[in-house]
Amino acid sequence: MNATKIKKNQFKSVAIYTHHKPKKEKQERQFLHELLSFFASKGVEKVHGDLRTVSLLSDEIPIVQDDQSYDLKIGIGGDGTLLKMVRTLQKKDGLLLGINFGTLGFLSELTPVDAFQGLEAVFDGEYRVDERMIIKAFVWRKDENGNSYKVHRGYALNEVAFGHGGQARLTNYSVKINRRKLSVYRSDGLVFATPTGSTAYSLSAGGPIVSPEIDCVVVT
Repeated sequence: MNATKIKKNQFKSVAIYTHHKPKKEKQERQFLHELLSFFASKGVEKVHGDLRTVSLLSDEIPIVQDDQSYDLKIGIGGDGTLLKMVRTLQKKDGLLLGINFGTLGFLSELTPVDAFQGLEAVFDGEYRVDERMIIKAFVWRKDENGNSYKVHRGYALNEVAFGHGGQARLTNYSVKINRRKLSVYRSDGLVFATPTGSTAYSLSAGGPIVSPEIDCVVVT
């Protein structure tokens, strides 16, 4: 890896997210046990896992706390696993790393073959951070007195989409930028995509492909 040397052994807490692939269950279980041994040798104090990970390890580790911050979050699977992991993002989280056990792994840097070689480099501080834009979205509702209250907050690495599910009907979407009106779009849905997500849902709806280096949001 072309990287900048930083402080070693900065990772004291790790969260693991594993995809659901019954055909690879034996391989995943063995890999997870090797992963736990690796973290123990590196002095990691806290290792938590999502439901799939905890199940594969027969409750050897506690369940991940999505409202807590972790120094390192690892997604074992394809890009879908990494996207799921991003939705748990906390303000003080450290690095996010993907290990591709799936089919599509454009966002995953490592594979099971080179995973531990890569992790050794990461724990030695020899890595490069690939920064990507994310979208933070809130859902607000009004109570019977007309007062607004927040019911949901989430992060998206690819996109935030508005629509009617399976119902095909038009809606007026009023879009503002920094509280200034952009336009009103009459459509059956609206996609706000990051450059990373420009090749996903937005592209299938006719949106452009945008380089991850460009600081913008695609409205499709």
